Amino acid sequence: MNFPSESIEVLEKLNFAGHKAYFVGGSLRDSLLGKAISDIDLATSAHPDEVMELFSDHTIYPIGLKHGTLTLIYKKFPLEITTFRTEGEYEKHRRPKSVRFSTSIEEDVQRRDFTINALAYHPKEGLLDFVGGQEDLDKQILRTVGPPKDRFNEDALRMMRGLRFLASLGFSLDKKSKDALFELKHLLKEVSPQRLKKELNLLLMGDYAEDVLIKYYEILGVFLPEILPMVDFEQQTPYHCYDVWTHTAKVVTYSKKDQAHRLAALFHDIEKPSTFYLDERDIGHFPGHGIESAKTTKTILTRLGYSNKMQKNVLPMILHHNSSIYPEIESIARRIFYWGPKTFFDVLDLKRADNLAKEPAFIRSEKAYQEVEDMAKDYLANKPLLSYKDLDISSEQLMEMGYTGKKLGFVLEKLIMAVFAGLANEKEALVDYLLQNK
Repeated sequence: MNFPSESIEVLEKLNFAGHKAYFVGGSLRDSLLGKAISDIDLATSAHPDEVMELFSDHTIYPIGLKHGTLTLIYKKFPLEITTFRTEGEYEKHRRPKSVRFSTSIEEDVQRRDFTINALAYHPKEGLLDFVGGQEDLDKQILRTVGPPKDRFNEDALRMMRGLRFLASLGFSLDKKSKDALFELKHLLKEVSPQRLKKELNLLLMGDYAEDVLIKYYEILGVFLPEILPMVDFEQQTPYHCYDVWTHTAKVVTYSKKDQAHRLAALFHDIEKPSTFYLDERDIGHFPGHGIESAKTTKTILTRLGYSNKMQKNVLPMILHHNSSIYPEIESIARRIFYWGPKTFFDVLDLKRADNLAKEPAFIRSEKAYQEVEDMAKDYLANKPLLSYKDLDISSEQLMEMGYTGKKLGFVLEKLIMAVFAGLANEKEALVDYLLQNK
């Protein structure tokens, strides 16, 4: 097992004080799968006050103390330590009304969500498996600990956690768990937006997100009903061979592995169904779908509690994703000026992903996008126009020439366009241009 030495020291210190302690949870699961581990969890027979006393010379955050959980910072290394426990009846499909501390690791694992997360390990005792988690890991199956209806009824968020694990691990959901998932999906309406947002973020970052989005859209549709019209909506255009939702799922997979880009990919075409029309040749079009999709996405992100900063990163990508960007310096300069450099490159990345999820015959080569990117970087390295203030003539000087009010705004725009078209950004050239084009 590839657990850091600091975490083993904590486990051994608990043992030396007469307590049982084991590695548990996601870090153990990932270690068994040969993956990099993080967020290390320990389960122990020690009560929280005993843990705090034992590590009193270290920083401890008693978050979750009511349920026996605290975070220990040991030699700058964070670990979450939870006392063995059993849980009472759950309320509102989200949390137990009470917990009872236990001395048995076997009792403790019975309260966990999925078998692959219910294993325990001690360097001297080896792997402890009371629920068949090792076999499920080997078979790449996700299965609940005990009856799935009981687990999902207790905490409805476990359904989204399950999808997140499928997206990150590429496992299959066992039949009983899958049946219960679809039967009880309505319980997600009772889960807080903040908890749903966290699981959605992790799901979208998974290597197998595409498969989960396509197979389990009905689950996501409980709290994201706006996505449902995309499912099976044929685009009826030679540029697309997938329905809108399948296309969307593929764009998520192809997009940059960054939270803002994955969210933009998920929602970039959400209003295609509402803007669709067929022309006289029976070819589908979606005029203004970028604008409408950005509006709808803002509503969704606000509802789920995404920050203004995240929205400012996501929405411009969606708004401009259907705009053309050609490997021509004038076109590139215009986009950078009006969007800003960050949005320009963000949109370019989304367009790359969008392009790969189209009809193969119409996929543009990566070379074309790379050419645009290289030209944009060269342009930005040479004192580009990023605002009207970058013109080599000030608003005050233009006002002295008689351009005031609306005329000032008009002439500033006129000069910007002229510079993009090749006019030298030098005061004398700009003045001559205005005198010659009154």
